[in-house]
Amino acid sequence: MKHQELDMLVVIEGQESLIDINVLANVMQHFASLVSRVHYKLEPDAELDIKVAPFGRGSFEVLLHLKQSFLQQVWELLGSPQAQTLAMLASAVALMIDLKVKLKARRAVAERYNENKVFVLTQEGEELEVDKRVWELYKHDKVCDGATKAIFESLSEEPSAEGFTIINRTEKKTLAKVPRSEFPSLVLDNEYLEFQVKEELEEGVLLHILKVVFQRHRKWEFVYNGFKISAYIDDEDFWNRLLKGEHRFGVGDYIVADMIVRKVQDPVSRVWENREFRIVKVRDVSRAPKQMEMFGDEDSNI
Repeated sequence: MKHQELDMLVVIEGQESLIDINVLANVMQHFASLVSRVHYKLEPDAELDIKVAPFGRGSFEVLLHLKQSFLQQVWELLGSPQAQTLAMLASAVALMIDLKVKLKARRAVAERYNENKVFVLTQEGEELEVDKRVWELYKHDKVCDGATKAIFESLSEEPSAEGFTIINRTEKKTLAKVPRSEFPSLVLDNEYLEFQVKEELEEGVLLHILKVVFQRHRKWEFVYNGFKISAYIDDEDFWNRLLKGEHRFGVGDYIVADMIVRKVQDPVSRVWENREFRIVKVRDVSRAPKQMEMFGDEDSNI
């Protein structure tokens, strides 16, 4: 067997040197799954071995050591492949994540193919140059998308995680740098992998508050029409009022809000299922009568 090796550094950005062990385990498990899947689709004739090297200090870093093995016949057929194939693998994994960030999990406005490249136009008007094989993988592989979602769902629930970085340490090159503000895009379903998607604006809905989170890029929990849901709040005015101390919350409080519901149609039953919720405007914050305070003084006003 012939081998080539590469060190890929994964950094969970933050100010603390501690992280919840379940979050770390979930993130690394699904990141390894993403790397393995991309490798399998791009380099099916080679085997990939992933090991974890010792930790460093600072932001929480995990060093993955990738070792790619070829049968002697394949090695000779490929002309003794350079260490470029593992570098391409690391870049492809980073590009899969970056594509979802740039596209916000939505379909591209346009695609233009040119030999082995695809030029992709985003909803914001940015044109991306993408390797054709990586683009086809992004559009059609549910395993890769599932692993990506699982990584950032775990990170979204870790308050200390401020970002996620992938570094090719062998070549000393940063491949991807994702700030926390982009995590919400990465937990959405990739529209290319869904049968049919639509977003509906529901105005003036009543949401009973279950969990208050004083961080912009984490989900709050509510009861909506008798069901427990999680939703991001994208209303800048509401956040400004909250930071000024104009709102305090207690048990049984509720908000009246405008909310976008992202729905996916089941390909078998053709029934529309609610998948994601996003609050775009908080119209009112109301208190339950005779409640116990969760935050603030009992007599304080909203």
